[in-house]
Amino acid sequence: MKKILIISIMLMLVNVAFSQTQQKIANDKSKSTIKYSASHPLHDWDGESKEVKAVIMADETKTKIFSTAISVKVSTFNSGNANRDSHMIEVTEAIKYPAITFASTSISQTGNKLKVTGNMKFHNVTKVVTTTAEMKTINNHIIVAGEFDLKMTDFKIERPSLMGMPTADELKIKFDLTF
Repeated sequence: MKKILIISIMLMLVNVAFSQTQQKIANDKSKSTIKYSASHPLHDWDGESKEVKAVIMADETKTKIFSTAISVKVSTFNSGNANRDSHMIEVTEAIKYPAITFASTSISQTGNKLKVTGNMKFHNVTKVVTTTAEMKTINNHIIVAGEFDLKMTDFKIERPSLMGMPTADELKIKFDLTF
């Protein structure tokens, strides 16, 4: 009798675990951005792309995210300076390696805080990246925002220079994605 009860409980738990359906949700491009911040001894600047393509797998209630994939073309970043943007396309070899991609390998969630780990491919180099993000559900839309740092040299990118002085190696990446 005891074994039957334990088996019944285990089957109910398995059923609950597998009954949670997932839905694929694409981002709203008009409300999603990825920004980078860079620094040079003479000045700092930001570049922004509003051409982000992203998708998440979420539960029916849009309160839990299971996985994500994101892609953005290097050429879509705008820093407000066409020469700087052209130079960035040149040093990242964006003609040869046009996109920066990220695919999650794990997402842990505590309330509205996410810890996301995945593979980022930039300049044909793949690195494991972990970031934290905050998730909100507003008017049936999921909004995920966060930031992390990366080093250009980790992705074998020659740091751009101005007047013989290279930029800082570190880029701060900020994302604000609406699904």
